Amino acid sequence: MLDATIIKAGGVIATYGSEAEGYPRLPFYELMRKTITIRFVLVYVLSDAARQQGIADVNAALEAGALRPIIAARFPLHETVQAHQAVERGGLIGNVILMTTPVVSRKEC
Repeated sequence: MLDATIIKAGGVIATYGSEAEGYPRLPFYELMRKTITIRFVLVYVLSDAARQQGIADVNAALEAGALRPIIAARFPLHETVQAHQAVERGGLIGNVILMTTPVVSRKEC
């Protein structure tokens, strides 16, 4: 269940998808008392302007160092099947990256 203590009063939770929990449990009263907003984002229905603004915002956060992606594993492109299997097994924290250039070393999954 979501831990409501980690978000400040008036904060916003944005969710864009998860297969982890089809019917997530929420601490309703704790979120309500803190006037938390929950936004459900479906990128496929965003306007072009909203999509472009989102891309610009993410890129700015990356350049500023405010957002650091977590990479769980890197695979060469020819190991796409193994990369997919690693994702399906679960247990990884972060993104699984397919590399189009040679990989010097990769974390075993």
